[in-house]
Amino acid sequence: MQLPGSDPLKVVCLSDSELGSGWLMIYRKHYNSPKLNRTYEDFDSGFGDLGTDSIPYYFIGLNRLHILTSGMAHEVILTTFPLGRRRCEHFVIGDRREGFKVKSIANCTGDDIWLSPKQGSKFSTFDQDEDGVPGRNLVKEEGFGWWFDPDMSRISHESDHIGVFIRRTG
Repeated sequence: MQLPGSDPLKVVCLSDSELGSGWLMIYRKHYNSPKLNRTYEDFDSGFGDLGTDSIPYYFIGLNRLHILTSGMAHEVILTTFPLGRRRCEHFVIGDRREGFKVKSIANCTGDDIWLSPKQGSKFSTFDQDEDGVPGRNLVKEEGFGWWFDPDMSRISHESDHIGVFIRRTG
């Protein structure tokens, strides 16, 4: 895949009898992967090796995600193990000046997963705490960058595996 103004990149797509085809993997944290306590710059540019059979961790990059979701409507699927699956429409991520915040997410169905990003949440890392919880850094506590928000301060620590996929709807 090649996005405007960037080098070509390898991607992983998902096709599922229940979900259909055309799903692009944007985030993966496997239970035995190293903690994804990476810098804001790492999350901005993306990381992970797609050249292996088993991908323990991967992130497409915040800037790429912004480019992908800002031009056309996308839906998003968040899967966690053992908690379940949540599907939402109108998924749009802002640019770096906006803190890569969730600008739009709507019509969510499926399991009520504590990690479901909320509209207005900015992306947080250990070195750029944007979770809105005074005196705490949820990324440091959980060990991975995410669109944390104050409602997540009572985190359940029940997700061993996280997968996030997007698909163009327009």
